[in-house]
Amino acid sequence: MKQFDLIIVGGSIGCLVAAAQAARAGKQVKLFLPERGVGSGFGARPFRGRRLDIGTRVFDLNAHPNAAAPATGLDEYRGNEDFRLYMPHIRAFVEELLDGELQDLPSAELSYGGKLVPEFLASLDLSSLPRLLNEEQIARIREETAQILAQELNGTPVLGRSSELDFTGLDYQSLSLANHGRAFHDAFIAPYSAKIYPENWQEVPADLRHKIWSPLFYPKTLNQACDGQLERGRETLVFTTVRNGDFGVFVDRLMTRIETTPGIALERTGRLLGLRPNGAGHSLTFEDRDATAEAAGQLVLGLSVADIVGLNGHAAEIDMLSLGIAWAEVDEADINSLASYVTVHDPDNPAYRLSFGGSGAPEGKRIANVELSCRIPREDYESSVRYALEQSGVLREGAPIELLDGIAGVRIPAPTRQNRRSLEQAKQRLADEGVETDYVGTAKDMSRDILNQHILQGLTLAA
Repeated sequence: MKQFDLIIVGGSIGCLVAAAQAARAGKQVKLFLPERGVGSGFGARPFRGRRLDIGTRVFDLNAHPNAAAPATGLDEYRGNEDFRLYMPHIRAFVEELLDGELQDLPSAELSYGGKLVPEFLASLDLSSLPRLLNEEQIARIREETAQILAQELNGTPVLGRSSELDFTGLDYQSLSLANHGRAFHDAFIAPYSAKIYPENWQEVPADLRHKIWSPLFYPKTLNQACDGQLERGRETLVFTTVRNGDFGVFVDRLMTRIETTPGIALERTGRLLGLRPNGAGHSLTFEDRDATAEAAGQLVLGLSVADIVGLNGHAAEIDMLSLGIAWAEVDEADINSLASYVTVHDPDNPAYRLSFGGSGAPEGKRIANVELSCRIPREDYESSVRYALEQSGVLREGAPIELLDGIAGVRIPAPTRQNRRSLEQAKQRLADEGVETDYVGTAKDMSRDILNQHILQGLTLAA
């Protein structure tokens, strides 16, 4: 049985970063790479000479709680810290990998009632709120948040008032109502969340709300925003992408580094079906392969929740969330907003997020990425894409639109208590069977599953 420093199973960003950087550091790496799904949605989708981004794809390389502070060492990362403490490491890795091919994007925007304003889900800067609502709505939000700030606490955490912010056992809807009040919740939180997970968004665990791209605001901040008197606002978030707009280049560069760096034994495989301890190493059984692979070393799994739960013949009953995405080509002259992305909150608009990205469009045209509610059938994509782009204010009304492609029913594991419980039970079962492994990505922690955390986990494993 051959000995390696790292045995990595999976094609997620964390797996690719760990393999590439460990080999560059002189370690011996065995990488079992799946035939499909390399990059976990961050790679490009080829289509008629174009490369399509699979949704909104940007880097957030400028977030840091104290830009003047030195970077926290990678050896101090334990998996549950604020990734922003390690931003200099993440930024340095991405900048070195893409070497001069990064560019900053215009600020993100939010669409409501056909109006475009600076986006506040990610920035948490609510200064544009009065521009979106009428006086009656603003008055209701002001009154409800004042009541939240004055009333006796009832056990549900209130940001800025509760000494302990433990969200364990809380669903997102309850926490939103307790902090935002009914008026803001019904105007912005409920319609947006329902587009992404219409079946069960209300019961998403509060600490998994980022999995449906939904925020939580301080009631004091909401109250101040109604009067245009915010005590502070975050600096405008600056997102970054690859210079030609093709985010898939990031995955391409990672794969090039993996394929050209000595020390990586790369093997393409089907899905991992079985994993057992075998002396000083492990035996691995893959789909569509008769022989069992054997290797010794530090094991790393970067698999989906369903694949972890289903290892060694166990039933994988996983709650799934369905999404839709469409790509359309439009004339640059007809675009009203080239924001890094636009979140769409109107309940009758079928899109929840819009962006421009990808490469290969003819000169003078851009590729629009339209992320749609799963309720929209594929045969309605052409009309839905037009309505989404026009109603949001992103595209000139009546502008020519060519629908390139669309996928309905993109299925990913849903952020539910049951899925989290099933994942933790499966990991414990593997440990009980004698499998010693590290995890990256969703399998490591469903609450810490964004691009920066994937990169950070990979860098940490390679260090």
